Formats: sequence, C-alpha cells, structure tokens
Amino acid sequence: MARYTFNKKEKVLMTILALLLVGVAWYFLVFSPCQQSTQRIETQVSSTQTQVDLAASKLQSMDSMQSSIDADKQSGKTQVTMPAYDNSQAALVQLNGALADTESYTLSFNDLDWSTSGVVKRGIDVVYGCSSYATARQVLDKLTSGTYPCTIDSVTISNSSAGSKVSTSSSGTRSVSSSATSVRVHVTFYETC
Repeated sequence: MARYTFNKKEKVLMTILALLLVGVAWYFLVFSPCQQSTQRIETQVSSTQTQVDLAASKLQSMDSMQSSIDADKQSGKTQVTMPAYDNSQAALVQLNGALADTESYTLSFNDLDWSTSGVVKRGIDVVYGCSSYATARQVLDKLTSGTYPCTIDSVTISNSSAGSKVSTSSSGTRSVSSSATSVRVHVTFYETC
C-alpha cells in the first residue's frame, strides 16, 4: 500500500478547508438557531408587554368605574341593571307612570339604534302638557329615576300663557312661571342585545 504524503501547501489548504467547514457548521448549527430563538423571544416579550399594558389600562378603567360606583352609592343613587332586548312594554309602563301627572301626552317612537356593540338604543319623542313648570320638572325627574336606564337627550319647555320658551339640558335648571307648560323631550332607553 502506497502512502501519500501531503506537502506543506496541501496541508495549509486542507487546514483552511477544515476551518471553513467548522465555521459553516457553527453558523448553521449554533449561531442561526440562537438568532432565531432570540427574535422569537423578543417578539413574545413585545406581545406580553402589550398585553400587560392593556391589562393595566383595563385595571385603571375598572378602578375608575368602581370609584364612580362607590361615589354613586354614597350619594344614595340606586344601581340600575340594563334590561334585555325588547323591553318596550316595561319602558312604556315606566313612561306611563312618569307621565301620570300630565294633562296630556303624545309618544313618537324612533327606529332602534344598533350602532353600539351589545346595546340597543330605543329613542322616544315625548310631548306633554302640565299645569306648571314644577309639575313638568317632576315628570322629567321621574323619567330619569325610573327602573330602566334612560337618558334625556334634549328638552324644550314652553310657557303657553306668556309665550316664552326655555330650552335646557338634563342637568340645567330654568325657572318658568307656574301657568300652563308644554314640554318636548327626547328620551333614549337602553337595552342589551
């Protein structure tokens, strides 16, 4: 068997080739998987940080809502639960009770508003007449303090004997003489769907 001996030039070339193969093997077997693992971990950290930020924001909102609920309880306000969809009969009973002290009233129903996710808004235009501003104000108070949640979106109060007209928001207070009073109000009842 003949033995071949490598000369110095061939040994150098083979050493370079071996080092090159070790470098390529290190790149594909060690470096590249570590880089991919690092990128995957950074993505997970970023995703987790986003979730933590959202949870912190949600917690802050919940704390704010709880503070508001506690303040309402301390001020004596009662908690109102939003009824399920198609609560129109119960809303009419509430309206009838609130409008019992009026001389006459007319109801006009708007189309249902489904634009808010999970909530149906039932708008009703109410026109009623009373003997005085005080009675008109009591009717508005009864509307907002009823069993079912509602908001008064707009109010127009007219004093028919003096010819004056007063427009106000649900939080504003105006005085009108105690003669015949006509009121136009838009009420929105809320229901879950």
